[in-house]
Amino acid sequence: MRKWISLLLSALTLSSLLYSRVYAPPTMPIRGAQPIRTHPDAQHLVGAWITTAGHGTGVLDYSGYRHTAAFQGSPTWTPGPGGPVLYTDTSNYLTIPDPGWDFTNLTIICRFKPLSFDDDVYLLKTDSGDYDIRFYCRFGSDRLQFLWGNGAATDYQLATLSWASQWYTVAITFDKSTIWFYRDGMQVAEEATGTSLNATSNAAVTIGDTDGDTALIEYVYVYDRTLDTSAIQRITASPYAMFRYPVESQMYVSGGEEPPAGNPQVISIMMTTLPAWMIVGLAIGFTQCRRRRAA
Repeated sequence: MRKWISLLLSALTLSSLLYSRVYAPPTMPIRGAQPIRTHPDAQHLVGAWITTAGHGTGVLDYSGYRHTAAFQGSPTWTPGPGGPVLYTDTSNYLTIPDPGWDFTNLTIICRFKPLSFDDDVYLLKTDSGDYDIRFYCRFGSDRLQFLWGNGAATDYQLATLSWASQWYTVAITFDKSTIWFYRDGMQVAEEATGTSLNATSNAAVTIGDTDGDTALIEYVYVYDRTLDTSAIQRITASPYAMFRYPVESQMYVSGGEEPPAGNPQVISIMMTTLPAWMIVGLAIGFTQCRRRRAA
């Protein structure tokens, strides 16, 4: 009896140690994930729509503000580079009730893949009359553009860029006097505005609306602060590092400890893998018992 108790304890100890130390790099947040508020990339995050759920009739806001995006029409999920992503077009996109934004500084980051190149893809826009915010690609002239309203609409566009049917991470930042455009972590344009941003959203926000084109969208992040180049590059490389899994997905992490620094996301291993660790532990424990008996 003592032998089997020792054997079981050895198995449980080893399985617990192995199980609690398994971490993986950040991939995609699961439903219910929350931003790590102390993470630098989560500071002043006011909207985060990630389209990788692959089911349902809307997209959750992972920023913690719970501005869930509902389907307008029937946008569909399609395979993406790491899971499902959302297919949008003129009649099928996302809408968000007025989130109450009031910006003086602003950053918008989006990862998307254009599928056609005839007109416009609105990555994010508000319909607030003369206080609009519109971040979009104008493929008729191959431009990345930002329109904002300060009592009168002003459209800023950068020099022509070449586009292909591939994944891009694009961003716009604004700091009261200057606009910066980024693509894939690289600054591609800078323009002085001569005036400050005074944009409010007193109407619905849309994501993925187009004027005839089609696109795949993986995520859209909105900040009420100006991110610098290093932050844009960091998010481009690891867009999900700022999120943590909900408590129920961490329940098997030993002691509820946080992941190591620099890797703030735990990939929760399914319970189906636990017997494998127990088998290893039992085998080691059985071997130890045999050695003791031989001694």
